[in-house]
Amino acid sequence: MKYLLILLVVLTLLIILILIPKNNPSTSSTSTMLSNNCCIPDNEDACWGGKGSSWNLDTCGKFPGCSNSIADNCCSKKYSYRIDQRDNKMKNMCDSNPTPSTNYILYKNWKGNDFRPTGDWDYYDHYKKRYTCGKDEDLTNDKTGSYCWYGNYDELLSVNDKNNFVIKCGGRDPKNDNLIKSIRINTVETYNSGLFIAKIDNIPEGNGIWPSWWLTAVEPNGSHWACGGEIDIIEIVNSIKDDENSSHNISTLHTSNRPDAQPCILNPGTSNEIKCNQSNGDTGCGCSGASKCPDIGCGIKSKISNSVGYGYNISNRGSIYACELTSDGKVNVWFFQSSNLDDKKIIQQIDNNNIDISKWSSNLVADFTACPGQFKNLHLVFNIAICGSWAGSVFKGSTGSGCIDCNKYMDDNSFNVPILPGAYWEIDYVKIFK
Repeated sequence: MKYLLILLVVLTLLIILILIPKNNPSTSSTSTMLSNNCCIPDNEDACWGGKGSSWNLDTCGKFPGCSNSIADNCCSKKYSYRIDQRDNKMKNMCDSNPTPSTNYILYKNWKGNDFRPTGDWDYYDHYKKRYTCGKDEDLTNDKTGSYCWYGNYDELLSVNDKNNFVIKCGGRDPKNDNLIKSIRINTVETYNSGLFIAKIDNIPEGNGIWPSWWLTAVEPNGSHWACGGEIDIIEIVNSIKDDENSSHNISTLHTSNRPDAQPCILNPGTSNEIKCNQSNGDTGCGCSGASKCPDIGCGIKSKISNSVGYGYNISNRGSIYACELTSDGKVNVWFFQSSNLDDKKIIQQIDNNNIDISKWSSNLVADFTACPGQFKNLHLVFNIAICGSWAGSVFKGSTGSGCIDCNKYMDDNSFNVPILPGAYWEIDYVKIFK
């Protein structure tokens, strides 16, 4: 009896050992298939080195029915990572505030008469007293010292037969020292983040012309400029036929030195590193009522010769600019050329509100580090400035060079011209995705 009991115990132990799976090292692991065809490894903790780390293929290998890594749309109990196309690092997409987002949803879509200053858009009417270039500062309402007056000029706004919205400039305002009439319109609503997209058929060109499509915090006191940040998406001056250099777009950030915000940085970690609120960027951009920010900022010049102005209007009409501002203050700008066959496919996708920025990496033309706290309550703006502190300062024409000569050139060539030729925006649409 005693030996029989011992035999039963031994047999029981053998059965248990047989039933327990062996824990041998393997390049494969078990996984659980979720309802959305997303594979989550059963030994998830061992496969991830932690937030921001990459998938350990040596340890975990592939999973039955899965690719080399967890699918992009997975959310497991603890982790769900995917590649961030900007820095090639893995990011947790189960976070309450994931970065970046490829799941953008259409929020605003303006076309044709939607731009008229009667609803979502309005005329600019701040800064009644600003800097000037060659004129008394009481006479212009443009902080750039532009040789124009931004007014409620309905005659300069129209919708053409393509249902595109057209913004022009020209003629003189006798009530405001005969300054050139021009338009600046901005959204009534303000934004702290989003994906801002414009499809444009004509960008203003010409000597003395300074067009911009940008985001800025419009404040009642101009001395507070840059406290909420500024993002210049499209900007150029003096774009003419005989100057190829004037058809390269420049995207620029202007920020403040507020202690509660981190500076934006261009070319981080290189000898050309620029902090957008310091001596090699925007010196002294404080938020006290007396401080005035200089105009340098941190700019990135596009390598594409027909990305703005004259060159754009010759070969790239109908192209698209897209600017992403994330909730942590990271800014990216993409450019999709209508003259490029591959870009045309993406343009068609954007036309149909099909957004996937993970496939846009080859079209990235401006990339800044994240700078939390710098950008807040931003209006989207279109305007056309004349001469002024940038277009005027680098002006070269028949009257000479510099700001005063730019003003004189405009007097000599446009005093009796109701509309300045070529100096107009033709906007197919503007969309905002969130």
